Amino acid sequence: MDTILIRPCTAISIWLSGRDKHFQRPMNTLRTYQRGVTLIELMVTLLVVAILGLVAIPSYKSATVANQVASEANNLLGDMEFARSEAIKRGQIVVVCPSTTSTTCSGSTTWNTGWIAFVPASASCTATGGAANDQVVRVQKAFTSTDSANYTPTTGGNTSLCFNRLGFSPSANTGLVKINAIPGSAYFLRCVALASVGHPQVLKAGQTDTSGSLSCTYP
Repeated sequence: MDTILIRPCTAISIWLSGRDKHFQRPMNTLRTYQRGVTLIELMVTLLVVAILGLVAIPSYKSATVANQVASEANNLLGDMEFARSEAIKRGQIVVVCPSTTSTTCSGSTTWNTGWIAFVPASASCTATGGAANDQVVRVQKAFTSTDSANYTPTTGGNTSLCFNRLGFSPSANTGLVKINAIPGSAYFLRCVALASVGHPQVLKAGQTDTSGSLSCTYP
């Protein structure tokens, strides 16, 4: 019978190897798991996103249109205030009227085609621009939107606004420019009002200017 000799170091290695087997973790306990999204969870998420979109998108569009109309009204207000300031500073008549040429008044009640402010050489509020010594001091181009801007005079059929050297406006050159989106609504409506006192204002639907003579009504 053959005798098997085992070296001490080899015996220790075998003993340690057998000992380690009792302390080894099962392989499956070392694995990490990533849980996915179920079909129901995905459908619920998409439904919530769709509902938020239905609510948010119309509100966003409405706010955008309202801001655009308000901006157009404020542009006209700013030019009217500038014209009044120029009239007082120069001691001369300054006319603000709708224009499609940037030099002469169109004679129309439609203001979304643009407007001008000019100092007429004739020193008359009935001037229509284009005369040799007329001086244009402000030009506003046509709206880039489809918004409407229609002028309603207080009296008569004059389509121009006017400021004298004291900053007042003749009653024949006062009225409302109604600016609205298309299709219009009372929510979007803005009115730029000018009364004889010469202080232009922007009004919302249902409001009346400080003079009590001009009201912003829809339609």
